[in-house]
Amino acid sequence: MEKLCLTAPQRTHPGANIAPFSPPTELGLSAAAEETSAVCRKISPPRTTPLQLDKVKKAKVAEPAGTLPEKDIFPVGNLKFYLPNHRTESYQGTLARTHRFHEFDVLCEIAPLLPEHAVILDIGANIGNHSLFFGAQEKVERVIAFEPIPETFEILQKNVQLNDLQSKIDGHNIALGEEDGQLAIAWYSPDCTDCTVLKREKDGTGTIPARKLDSLAGELGMDRIDFVKLDVEGFESFVFAGARETFEKFKPPYVQVEIYEVHPIKALRNQFPRGDAIRNALRDMGYELKKKFPDGRNYLYGRAEGPK
Repeated sequence: MEKLCLTAPQRTHPGANIAPFSPPTELGLSAAAEETSAVCRKISPPRTTPLQLDKVKKAKVAEPAGTLPEKDIFPVGNLKFYLPNHRTESYQGTLARTHRFHEFDVLCEIAPLLPEHAVILDIGANIGNHSLFFGAQEKVERVIAFEPIPETFEILQKNVQLNDLQSKIDGHNIALGEEDGQLAIAWYSPDCTDCTVLKREKDGTGTIPARKLDSLAGELGMDRIDFVKLDVEGFESFVFAGARETFEKFKPPYVQVEIYEVHPIKALRNQFPRGDAIRNALRDMGYELKKKFPDGRNYLYGRAEGPK
């Protein structure tokens, strides 16, 4: 049987002076643990033997909607994922081999923190791992997903359709940043779509449409935000710079963010802020660290008590 997230970890991690995380007191630890267990059982991936993947030289091109080949559709948890590049792309290949959601343990701990009728922002949605996990839960009302790379967004949309979640997952093929305009691709590889890096050119040119959340929230009819997941490969500080008014208005209780101390791609390190810039931005918006997850790069922030 798949190991379940029955309780929150009662330990800290080397190098991090962080108190053990527990769900908010209004949930109650026992209630939160019970709900986490139920969520994990419902969406727990089955135990399977890893697939032996054929080696091909080039990434596959996604077929048009309605003609998805069965050989590229895999069970992930209790959902189905279209993974056309699973033979060559690391992210899709791992999902196909393990049938397990990416960052499943992280998702398992976050799920009980969501209120009924939750509205979630998935910023850097990739092919829909987080969006589909949350969208499949009854208490989630709406997931607003942002994925800037057209080829990746196409797969995201097909995964939403494959699981009949169009009424709950609202996908947008744009990037979020500190201002409206265009972004350029600083680094992209079809073999590592979850490593894509965007940048703003000095002359404002680029091929990726970008919006600040502050100018977009009204257009999307946002009236609440209960949780934000942010994974944009070093661009987090710029996203926060364009979202301050929205965060101040809706005060989302929790933010899951990926933070690297320095950018993982050495050639780009001078172009992006260090990890402290992201932490400082969250602190300035009224958030404090709740947990550093064992993977060493995912962090959960919550609204700070009292004045900033």
